[in-house]
Amino acid sequence: MNQTDASALFRRPLLPLLRMVQFLYLLDPCQSPADIVCQLPPAIDTGDIQYDNPAELLRPHLDLLEQLAILRGGASLPCTILDPAGGELDAIEAVEAWIGHQLLVRELEAINSALCAPCGCTLCCIGPVAGQSQTFFEIPLTEEETGLFPSIGRCDSPASRSQNSDTDPILAMDGTDFDRGAAKLIHWRRGWSLILPAATACPHLDSRGACAIYPSRPETCRRPQIFSYLLEADPRHGRRWIAQRKLLAVWDCPYVRHYQDAIADFAGLCGLEPVFRHNRA
Repeated sequence: MNQTDASALFRRPLLPLLRMVQFLYLLDPCQSPADIVCQLPPAIDTGDIQYDNPAELLRPHLDLLEQLAILRGGASLPCTILDPAGGELDAIEAVEAWIGHQLLVRELEAINSALCAPCGCTLCCIGPVAGQSQTFFEIPLTEEETGLFPSIGRCDSPASRSQNSDTDPILAMDGTDFDRGAAKLIHWRRGWSLILPAATACPHLDSRGACAIYPSRPETCRRPQIFSYLLEADPRHGRRWIAQRKLLAVWDCPYVRHYQDAIADFAGLCGLEPVFRHNRA
């Protein structure tokens, strides 16, 4: 997929199609989500969006749509979904938000894959540079992904596991604050992170400014600089999510700046509030 293809994706978001399928699913209890997708017309024009072959657009995501079965009983969501005021969403809204968030994450990753590499940008792969207020940048990792960095020093101690990167006082390693020196892996209370202090870079960033392990790069590195905040995990409760219904885009990214109008329109078509902010300052 090239940049032209990706810009077209902004004009035909998948969330409105999900809502159509959910509506039809509730109307006809005898149909499965897959049945409904197969019976969609060859083109759908909502007035704002033109979908050509909508069934093909949704077919890769049938595993998500099958979760609509929760609305017919016999299963439940793996979490509780609240509105921003703390009230629990009704079942229909909660299921739509749960599936929609996962669908939007996938969709934004596809857009990112088309837009990120052509920018030739290494912003997400390096520590702070001169003039930035931060002393380090952090890349969250899973336990398995730490194996991608065998040459990096690591810290996994009672002290590190008792705090996070933003805890005060700051974690010291061998008498030196963790945000100094070389890149390192640290196991925090919330899990592992690759820490990139100033003047450091990911060890897999090669001399051409490309990722040497791109096909197997960590999950966080696959995320775009446009984030789904349709749902946000509640950091105080592992099984609770809050329906924020927002789309966050990071101004630092070159393609976010280039496509800012398209991103705002995309959010509006999804029924989400676009939020733009700087990550590095």
